[in-house]
Amino acid sequence: MEDITIVWVYDIETADAATTEIQNERRVSVICQKHNLTRRGPLDFIFIATEDNTVYVFDIEIMRDKGIDREAFYYGLRRILESRRLEKLMFNCRQDSDTLHKEHDTWLENVVDIQLLDVLQRGIWRDMDVHKTVRTEGLRGEHTRTFTSIPV
Repeated sequence: MEDITIVWVYDIETADAATTEIQNERRVSVICQKHNLTRRGPLDFIFIATEDNTVYVFDIEIMRDKGIDREAFYYGLRRILESRRLEKLMFNCRQDSDTLHKEHDTWLENVVDIQLLDVLQRGIWRDMDVHKTVRTEGLRGEHTRTFTSIPV
């Protein structure tokens, strides 16, 4: 098993350095975490993992306590999350998208929501008439990603 590097991002300087590194990637995985798992709870963490096993932990809660969470989005996080070039893998991104937009005026772009692929892989829809091509649209409808040859 390969080593995983964890980078804690807690201020503007570390946010700027981390987002500069992440922008060089082709694809990342993104997870948003909140203590309160309802629509009302504030965002606490954003985890962004790269293909070289680096996980950036953006501590939004600490930055919010310092009064710099909005700056962190302005100086880099928004560029990453709204990038049309950088592909973002997420699992069921609806609530994350809602929270990012409401709290930080950030729209997710070029997201591949892998929840449907998980459902197909588990065989839950085996008895249903599911096409072998799955299309997912960007949250504003500008981008479409097509997957083919999904085992069903």
